[in-house]
Amino acid sequence: MLIRHIPHSSQLIPADFRDQYLITQDQLDFQRLRLTDWYTDDLFADEDTDELIFPISRLVCDPERFLDDNQEPAAKVGMGVLYTHGTEGQLIRRLDLQLRHELMKRFYEPHHQKLTEMIAENLCKSGRCLVLDCHSFPQDPLPTDNQNSGDRPDICLGFDSYHCPEILVAEIKQALSNEGFNVSLNTPYAGSMIPQDYFLKNKAVWGLMVELNRKIYMNEADGTKLGTYSDVKASIHKHVIQRIKDFMGAL
Repeated sequence: MLIRHIPHSSQLIPADFRDQYLITQDQLDFQRLRLTDWYTDDLFADEDTDELIFPISRLVCDPERFLDDNQEPAAKVGMGVLYTHGTEGQLIRRLDLQLRHELMKRFYEPHHQKLTEMIAENLCKSGRCLVLDCHSFPQDPLPTDNQNSGDRPDICLGFDSYHCPEILVAEIKQALSNEGFNVSLNTPYAGSMIPQDYFLKNKAVWGLMVELNRKIYMNEADGTKLGTYSDVKASIHKHVIQRIKDFMGAL
């Protein structure tokens, strides 16, 4: 009934791809620090629901980008499905068609196929499924962000009305707000991950993206957890994961 999709928590850059990068190890480590959705595999953990974690760093391949760079806005700054540029706009990697093909076949396509299959299995079991798209974001905007100034929320909920009941989003927003979090809807990030086989085709497939501002649970300078970490994790489980399960179970 619920699939927790975690695309950006891995820091792994397989050794056979390391020589594609044009930057030093320290520079690469900084890019990982800046771009990894730190601890989202733990913050959104739940023993009773399905989970799909992308196994490698988004610096190698980003499963939440469109394959076609002409469809992917982030490709304009070199951060499409395969990143060629870093967080300062610098060139970090050179690619060729052979490498692109290898990465798509080895990582991108199997991941999307697995997610599609997991949704189908859940639909067979219960007639509906929600993909919870689990992310985090830095307090200072990335080059790919539309919001380049001003205050950023503690938590952003991304959805569209076709694939997620607005009453569920409103309940989650209110519950998190009651805990003292500043919660926004579809800003600075909008929508959620729905595989193409179901996108705008099947209303039984729901999707909700939850983006956590890293400042509320970690030190962004070194990646260490703050004292607030356990409270944030508990709030996410109670007011997001459990609320989704209760809402869907009552239908």
